[in-house]
Amino acid sequence: MRFSLTFHQMACIFFITVFLSSCVLGVFSNDTKKKTCCPRVSKAALHSQIEMCARVSGRKNIFGKTLCHEAYLFITKNGKKHCIDVNARWINEILEQLKEDGNPCKGTTN
Repeated sequence: MRFSLTFHQMACIFFITVFLSSCVLGVFSNDTKKKTCCPRVSKAALHSQIEMCARVSGRKNIFGKTLCHEAYLFITKNGKKHCIDVNARWINEILEQLKEDGNPCKGTTN
C-alpha cells in the first residue's frame, strides 16, 4: 500500500498543528483582561515621585521558563514604568510610605 499526501493535505495538517501548538502555548487565550508583565526586575531604589503602584504576579511557560517576574510595578509621575523585585531591601519602606500617603500599592496586604 502506497501512502502519499497531496500538497493540500500537508498544508492542512501543518495549519492544524500550528493552531493546536498555539493554543497549548497560550498564544490564543480566552482571557480578555490584559495582564501586566515584568519580564525583568531591578533592585535599584527609585528616586522619582510615584504615581501608582501595583503588585504583579509571575508567570512561567509550560517549560518552566520565567516569562514574567513577581514584582512591584511602579509608575512615576513622568509615566515611566519600573518593575522592582519583591525582595529589594528598600521595598517595605516605600510601601509603608505610600500607605501613609493614602496611595497604597494595589495587590498588597500590608
